[in-house]
Amino acid sequence: MKRSSYCIFMILLSLTSCINNFNKVTGISNKYREKNLVNSIEVELNKGNIEILGWSQNFIEIDTKKILYSGLNNDLLFITTDIDRKDYKIIIKTKIPPSINGSINLKISVPYNLSFIFINCNNGKININDFLGDLSIINVETDMDINFYGSILRIDSYSSNVNLNIKNLDNTDAIIKNDRGNLFLIIDALENKSFLDLETLSGKTNLYIDKNISHTIQLVNIDGKYDFQYEIKNQKTINSSYTMFSASYGLGKGLKIYIANNRSETNFYLLP
Repeated sequence: MKRSSYCIFMILLSLTSCINNFNKVTGISNKYREKNLVNSIEVELNKGNIEILGWSQNFIEIDTKKILYSGLNNDLLFITTDIDRKDYKIIIKTKIPPSINGSINLKISVPYNLSFIFINCNNGKININDFLGDLSIINVETDMDINFYGSILRIDSYSSNVNLNIKNLDNTDAIIKNDRGNLFLIIDALENKSFLDLETLSGKTNLYIDKNISHTIQLVNIDGKYDFQYEIKNQKTINSSYTMFSASYGLGKGLKIYIANNRSETNFYLLP
């Protein structure tokens, strides 16, 4: 009887240990440095956060952290980050099997003058600051906080919240597609020959423009609404199956804004 009770006790202890191990959050961190000449970075990230920070160093540093939220510790072996160098480009790809409850977080420090970064991110967060190059981002269910200082910006966003601040003292060409998400956009500084294209679908956009930036607006509105919280001039409206609207502020030159507002709400504000 004592031997039977002892066996039952050991089985229960083993099961308790397995359950605790199954529910324990664990993580492993790694670091990679690239000191050779690189012009661009390409990132494919699934289930995880990415932070990109410009710095004064002349090399790229990549910190990876893979996290396991539940399961066995050996499952960490199947959560991987591949980093390859091809010509003058670094390619980063994360892999997490669908059956594993985990994520991979990346922190990438880059020289200020790196030319270009491409990011394809699903289910995570993107934070970019102090990077002076160009950006192209495709994201699904990903919240973004970006301070943009470059010349060319492309964002294709689905079911995400985007906080974007454009601070370029030179000309900028920005195209942003925002599907079923919210966009909070601040334009602090832009040169006269800059372009901003916004395409929104079933979302909300708040656009804040520095009061010293002259701009023209062309807007196509389909089953949506738009509102200006400042005085505009040269207004023209054409009503058909949709509304075409144009207006200007300041000298009527400078920044050119094109907006396709489809079943969305777009609000315009001036920064003091």
